[in-house]
Amino acid sequence: IGVDVGGSKPVNSNYHAHVEAGATANPYAGYMFNEYFGIQGQLQFDFQQPDNDHRGFNKENQTTSVVGYMVGPRLQLPVIDSPWGQPMEFYITGQGGGYTGLSGSLNGTSGGLSAGAGLDVYLTDHLALSFFGRYNRAYQSPHPTFLIYQAPDQQGPANAQWAVGGIGLK
Repeated sequence: IGVDVGGSKPVNSNYHAHVEAGATANPYAGYMFNEYFGIQGQLQFDFQQPDNDHRGFNKENQTTSVVGYMVGPRLQLPVIDSPWGQPMEFYITGQGGGYTGLSGSLNGTSGGLSAGAGLDVYLTDHLALSFFGRYNRAYQSPHPTFLIYQAPDQQGPANAQWAVGGIGLK
């Protein structure tokens, strides 16, 4: 079990036309079947600040908040010991599930995915400091789909895509 916290940033132009950088918090739990393979589930809470163009559309100037519920495999590989003699593990995970928009530009429920990697540095036998990065995609478009004065390459509809990264405790 653990929790990751960090920053969140839109990565596709359509979503970036609606939101700016934000924050993420992700509690998770999993089970390792052996030293290398397991399963992990997480709740993902992402908060994106509205863009600063002040177009004034309904909900367009609100913070966009999304909750995700994901599950999928976790592959990990023990790597060299840390300087204080404790083990480290490099991991990758790919998860599927759904996202529900709670406020702002995303206001529906859809399927989605999350994929990423990280490094767990064990401080003790049972406590690790984690560093992570993930790509996320919700299969829903931010609203409104088309914005006045929006550049042609930012026109919707396109699925919301964002990246998160930060630290955690496991």
